[in-house]
Amino acid sequence: EAVDERLDPFDLLVLPPLLLTFWALQRERVGLASFCFGLTVMTKFQPAVLAPLLVIHALGPAGTPPDGKATPVARPRRPLAALLPALAVFGVTLAVFGAPLLDKLRRVTLDWFLCGGAFNLDWIATWVIRVAFPGWAGPLEPSGLCPMISEIDPLYMWPSKLLFLAAFAAVLVAYWRRPKTYPNLLLYSTLAFLAA
Repeated sequence: EAVDERLDPFDLLVLPPLLLTFWALQRERVGLASFCFGLTVMTKFQPAVLAPLLVIHALGPAGTPPDGKATPVARPRRPLAALLPALAVFGVTLAVFGAPLLDKLRRVTLDWFLCGGAFNLDWIATWVIRVAFPGWAGPLEPSGLCPMISEIDPLYMWPSKLLFLAAFAAVLVAYWRRPKTYPNLLLYSTLAFLAA
């Protein structure tokens, strides 16, 4: 089986605008970062989990200045530059694709299923269910892959959802309390993405 048959092709398309987002933030180019992040999220919704961290970074005070002074460097408040380009990308995408885009966004955020394709608690739960109770949701695929379980009672999903919310909130609070340096942004963005 070829590698590309097992990977979502959009995973590769999301990387260039996401990398450009972080490149632009490193250089304090908030408008460009917002535009690139809008492209990232309209390519694949999953990176939207990073939005709160990126907004905190773009609008919060900078970290310790290069000369080593203890006082953080004040960043000018740039809410329009931080939000308008991403909203413009969303607006154009909505104008082109219409209601199906909103339906996809609704399904991504509200549908209840266990996904066996991501390395997180849902993947572990899906694997355990398919190995321990193959009569209930079906076994693993012959290749060893763990497909998602699309028909599941939402009651079984609450532990996973609550664990994600607790971990994500902890990451946001920890980042809020840290200097808004680029290395901290990379660290806490990685932790937020792993929480998802």
